[in-house]
Amino acid sequence: MKNNTIKQLLSLQWAKPATLLGACLGSLLSIAQADNILVVGNSTGQATTATTGIEAALLADGHTVTRINYPAPSAGAVATALGANNYDQIYVFEYCSNCTHLDATDIAAIATFWQTKQALVVDTRAYTFYSLGPAATDPLMNASETALVQNIASAMSTAGGGVYLGTDHATQWTGMTNAVLGAMGVDPVTGATSNPVNFADPSSVLLQNVTPDDLSLGSIGEAPLGPQPNGIEMFIHFGHDDGAGNITPYISASFPLSGPVAAISHVPVSSPWTLALALALLGWLGLSASQRLNTRKLNG
Repeated sequence: MKNNTIKQLLSLQWAKPATLLGACLGSLLSIAQADNILVVGNSTGQATTATTGIEAALLADGHTVTRINYPAPSAGAVATALGANNYDQIYVFEYCSNCTHLDATDIAAIATFWQTKQALVVDTRAYTFYSLGPAATDPLMNASETALVQNIASAMSTAGGGVYLGTDHATQWTGMTNAVLGAMGVDPVTGATSNPVNFADPSSVLLQNVTPDDLSLGSIGEAPLGPQPNGIEMFIHFGHDDGAGNITPYISASFPLSGPVAAISHVPVSSPWTLALALALLGWLGLSASQRLNTRKLNG
């Protein structure tokens, strides 16, 4: 990929500056693939295995993953981690009834983190991960479940980072999720249903290489949808349509089916190769401008 990128840019050496600049920015954005992700999940029973499976899916896609398992360490650990490290994404999985493992400082820290990232995915079927383990040892963590996790990470990376909230049906299984959504200014997860999935647009960036029928379901809540109190809009990517104009979103996101707008600020300049390419691109821009100026002087 890197060699092809260089060849394409070299071929644009004499292109118009605007064209070259667009190609430069697009190439830089295409390199931004690996994020630093904080995963927060349960540390008891099968939930530990489930969180391991999710972590494995993210690691397999090239991301760096740090896990915080509740109930140990104690409440406040997420706020401490966010204050001590630079993360691009946070995954919070609510695997327990009436959980209070995130305290007020954790909730505020996640909301503050999100204000600088903006991408948000709410998955109300995430409790079904409770029965899943790594794909290598648990057939339930199938290719579709793995692809969904990786697609979410990829979309949030494109947006410049974000927060994933995995939860279940209201009210006893959504306490931490709804507390975080409330701090963000987003509507809560509501209701409880077990209706099958019959809305899953294959054009969704979250459903690439995903067979919707392969995604685990159980009791499910209704994810926030439409304009939100804080001004963003949540879009349905996966859910149930009763045929009478009533749609229950099981997975909603702060970006449409086509995905988020790429965030230029998220280019990882800490990567030596990326930094070198950025400097080279700036050099080409300068060379192109200089050559065009000289040509105009000679023709003048």
